[in-house]
Amino acid sequence: MVHGLSAKVLRMLHEMRSHGFQLDHVTFTGVLVACSHGGLVSDGWHVFESIRNEYGMEPLPEHYGCMVDILGFAGLLNEACKFVERMSISLALPLVDLLVEDEERVAPSDAMDILCYSEWQADACYDDQNTHCW
Repeated sequence: MVHGLSAKVLRMLHEMRSHGFQLDHVTFTGVLVACSHGGLVSDGWHVFESIRNEYGMEPLPEHYGCMVDILGFAGLLNEACKFVERMSISLALPLVDLLVEDEERVAPSDAMDILCYSEWQADACYDDQNTHCW
């Protein structure tokens, strides 16, 4: 139900901060979802970075997933791929499906020619017994 209310969610976050509320991972997930639905890429980046830089918490996999969704919905697939490439493998692999879904949402002329992490993915997706990991 956050569609169309993204700016209001960001205002509420600002009010919570200014009144000294203790923000938690659930709060940040909700705000990042609102940024995704509202197409607020720069606000989403600011919120994501504040989790670590201002609140001293480690972003959860859900937060990373929200950022991939924010970037993908905005058609910033190359940026989304670069973001995933910088993550640890345990966080990145579950986000592969999000990137593929996001690629299918944009016009073919705007889609990536090749999934930028395809070689990296192929190397990373097999365990010691040479079986598919996900």
